Amino acid sequence: MLKEKIINTNKPVILMMEAVIALAVNFLPSEGIVFPFLIFCIGLFIGMFFINLMPEQDNKFLMPLFLLAFLSRIFASLFFFNAVFLYNGNGMLGDAWPFSQSGYDVLQMWLAGIRDIKTITDNMMKITASGNLGSYDFWNAVVYFFTGKSPMSVIFINCLAGSLAVVFIYYITKQMCSIKAAKTAAILTAFWPSIFMWSIQNLKESTSIFLIVFLMWAMLSLKIRFRFHFIFLVLILSLALKEMRLISFFVFYILVVPFALFLSICRSKRLEFIF
Repeated sequence: MLKEKIINTNKPVILMMEAVIALAVNFLPSEGIVFPFLIFCIGLFIGMFFINLMPEQDNKFLMPLFLLAFLSRIFASLFFFNAVFLYNGNGMLGDAWPFSQSGYDVLQMWLAGIRDIKTITDNMMKITASGNLGSYDFWNAVVYFFTGKSPMSVIFINCLAGSLAVVFIYYITKQMCSIKAAKTAAILTAFWPSIFMWSIQNLKESTSIFLIVFLMWAMLSLKIRFRFHFIFLVLILSLALKEMRLISFFVFYILVVPFALFLSICRSKRLEFIF
């Protein structure tokens, strides 16, 4: 039933995506172009899938907002990468290039048969471009394992993460506050300057924010309707956030979760008083 709803609602977009993917696979020769393009198409489908899980009145607001947030990030990331490439020859600023280069170096060691993480870390600490090695470097290595050294693939994934956060923020705020607040929060998340800039580069902030928002959504869903798969999802997302950015993990469980529980209790008591 859900599958038919998604297909019927977005049939023109899905047909366009299928045609474009077929053309890309057959005619685009470079993996540096094909994989970012496939990530873009898959990202559109994932976004539409989550949005179609919501009521129709929410779809009408979220669908254009998600598309605008995602497409604006994609085009901005392409412009930014090419503009910076003319400046420094690698298309990335700050920590973005060290993350990319270290990830590729980690992958080369893995492909060479070095499978012990401690050995990889010890060796990489001597040659890493940033002087440090963290989980995000390994994330770049995982992406490059499938795509080859394709920085735009990682950047497009960050664009998708930043855009999907908009959908989850809307759902969370709607459940805890109101539709008006949810719309405001979603728009601010979509186009807040710092969040927007992080999501169009090869930086860990966009992924960390997405994991936090996704984790909040899973916890709220678990509170509303108990399901064992939500418990599993909360554990997986918590571990991923801890590995990706430890400080965000502690901030989430020390500040965000207690405040969210307090707000939820206050809202429930206010509703009981009204009724």
